[in-house]
Amino acid sequence: MTRYLVLIPLLIVAVLLVLFGVQNTQVVTIRFLSYSVENLSVSLVIVIAALFGALLVALLNLWAGVQRSLRQRGERKERADMAARHLALQKRVAELERENAGLRDDAARPKSAPTSAAK
Repeated sequence: MTRYLVLIPLLIVAVLLVLFGVQNTQVVTIRFLSYSVENLSVSLVIVIAALFGALLVALLNLWAGVQRSLRQRGERKERADMAARHLALQKRVAELERENAGLRDDAARPKSAPTSAAK
C-alpha cells in the first residue's frame, strides 16, 4: 500500500515533466561557474535537473540507511553486553545463595560439647 502512496506522486511529477518538455522546446545556453553549454533544449535541462535531484535524494536515503544500520548494530551489541552481564550477575547470585545456605546450615547445627581431656 505504501508503494502506491509513493508511486502516485512520482507519476504526477513525471507527467508534469513531460508536459513541460513538450511545451518548452526552445534552445537555451546554460552557464554554471566557468562552464557554458550552448544549444540545449529547456526540456532536456529540466530532465537532467530532475535526475540530479533524484540522485541526491537516493544518496541522502543511502546515508540515512547506513546511519540506521550502524545505530542498530550498536544497540544489538549493547543488548548482548547487557545479557552477558545479566548472566554473570545471575551466576554470582546463585553462588551467594549457595554460600548463604551453607552458612545457615552451619549455624543451625548444634555445637558439640567440648570434651574435657583432664578427667
